Formats: sequence, structure tokens, C-alpha cells
Amino acid sequence: MLLVGEVELENLPLKKEALRQVGLPIQVTAGFIGKVKLQIPFRQIRSAPWVIIIEKVYIVAAPVNLNEVSKPDISNTN
Repeated sequence: MLLVGEVELENLPLKKEALRQVGLPIQVTAGFIGKVKLQIPFRQIRSAPWVIIIEKVYIVAAPVNLNEVSKPDISNTN
């Protein structure tokens, strides 16, 4: 329950860009997170630790086609 500082979400889909920020040459083709549990201590929201528990992450990934990856524009170098 959110009123007691706890929320639980199940079967969250992963976006295809989910691993783009990691810098790996792979893309997510399918995937989901089985469960995310968030515990927030409302009475001590600034001093006590928050707890995030992630369970059962399923990812189907494929290699990125390097020919389609945009290269940085180096034409403006001085």
C-alpha cells in the first residue's frame, strides 16, 4: 500500500531503448520486469534509506546493426 510507504508493481514491460544508455552494442527486442517493490519511509523520508527491490528481469536482446548507428559529426572540428 502506498499509504504505508510500500508499493509493488508487476509485469512491467521494458522499452526497446532500455539499454541504450549502458553503451552496449545491443538492443532490447522484448522484455519485462517481473516485480518492482518500493519501500519509502514516509515518517523519515529524508533520513532513512529507501529500498527498491527488482525481481525477475527478462530480456531478449539482439546485436545493434553498426551500419545504422549514427556517428558523431566531426566536420566542425577546428
